[in-house]
Amino acid sequence: ELDNIEWEEESDSDDGRGSSKKKKKKGPRKGDKVKAKFKGKGKFYKGVIGKVNDDDTYRVDFDDGDVDKAVELDNIEWEEESDSDDGRGSSKKKKKKGPRKGDKVKAKFKGKGKFYKGVIGKVNDDDTYRVDFDDGDVDKAVELDNIEW
Repeated sequence: ELDNIEWEEESDSDDGRGSSKKKKKKGPRKGDKVKAKFKGKGKFYKGVIGKVNDDDTYRVDFDDGDVDKAVELDNIEWEEESDSDDGRGSSKKKKKKGPRKGDKVKAKFKGKGKFYKGVIGKVNDDDTYRVDFDDGDVDKAVELDNIEW
């Protein structure tokens, strides 16, 4: 009997297949701020991990009040606390996505001059952004290179 117990413990800790170990390395933890796709569709929305499920999915409590009880890891973006694990995930995901609708930003109007304060009014399908500037001006197609957030 002891051999079986020792084997199971060694298996969980040595090969990384134990569910708790896998989640700590690969995915966000309960309470982490994330961006996730609601029901696996559409765009990413801000939320918080409410629960790490046993089947390697996550309950996400979205900022708008919606809850998705089984979000797969491929539909979640988050920033890991440590870059020392394996480097996957966090740096790739941080670079991939820009600001979201409602985010306060500084942007160049028409891509020229200095940066002015504004808010993202819309994320366009072509990866540009509508910026509603604090002075009332609107630029409907600001490229990410011309935005600071």
